[in-house]
Amino acid sequence: IVHQEKMTLWGTRAGFKVINWPLLWLKPAGEAKNDAAYVNHTKACEYIMVFKKGECTLRSAFPVNWWVASVKGERSAQLNPFPKPFAISREVIEHTIVPGMKMLDPFAGGGSITRAAINLGIDVTAIEKDPDQYPGLCESVKATYRDITGGAVQFA
Repeated sequence: IVHQEKMTLWGTRAGFKVINWPLLWLKPAGEAKNDAAYVNHTKACEYIMVFKKGECTLRSAFPVNWWVASVKGERSAQLNPFPKPFAISREVIEHTIVPGMKMLDPFAGGGSITRAAINLGIDVTAIEKDPDQYPGLCESVKATYRDITGGAVQFA
């Protein structure tokens, strides 16, 4: 959230429109990790900002800007300690992406949002600069394509 204003400014300068309110994933009590709870409050939510080219409207009515969801079943599949649950990623994409649009996941991490986009047939580009996260992202994307094609897709 500390970067929301500057990211909004950068996105606007690049020709994007920004949906006013960030989407929030609230983690159930006890699921948020914090190795420095004596320094900072435990981060028990994740923010998702939506930037769009052209008209900045939602595909369908969105009654709230938050979800409460567990990640317990998905955490073991990724290196990212906070992978977004597939159900949240899918719902965000279904309400914001119009068929035929391209999507950018600029902080892809382990690929939770990227995998949901692939599963929904969205043309997605994922970016991850953390050298510890990037290999896991690549493997996650490959596994997603293998699952979708029943193993018919091979990677070099």
